[in-house]
Amino acid sequence: MQLPDPFTPDLKVELLPEVSQHPRISPPMNKLIPEHVKKEVDLCLSRNEDSMDATVAFLKQQVMQTESMTGSFYNVSLVNALVFYIGLKGIESESGTGQKTSSRPGAKAASINLCALLLKELDPGGYHIV
Repeated sequence: MQLPDPFTPDLKVELLPEVSQHPRISPPMNKLIPEHVKKEVDLCLSRNEDSMDATVAFLKQQVMQTESMTGSFYNVSLVNALVFYIGLKGIESESGTGQKTSSRPGAKAASINLCALLLKELDPGGYHIV
């Protein structure tokens, strides 16, 4: 892949054909996040805002672990994968590409709210990795 020169006058990044391609994730998303966690996130994003607290508590429980050799009480790779997955779902629902998280408007805002609530719920050791 040859990258375009970023200093090209009048470069319109949104018109590049590579922008419409989904990024390749290695390992695949289905290996990064357990299926039951993805289902809970999908359900939360398709429901109303009032039910996010239960999902945040569930996600917090999923990312907690006993202290590892790195000194973290969080499964850092799972937290990072969750934030990436939630962001992708918000983008997909807003842009209409891929599978829609929900048919309701404002699903992108729901993704942002879910990440914000997760940040509020985690202690400083957890939210610095989000």
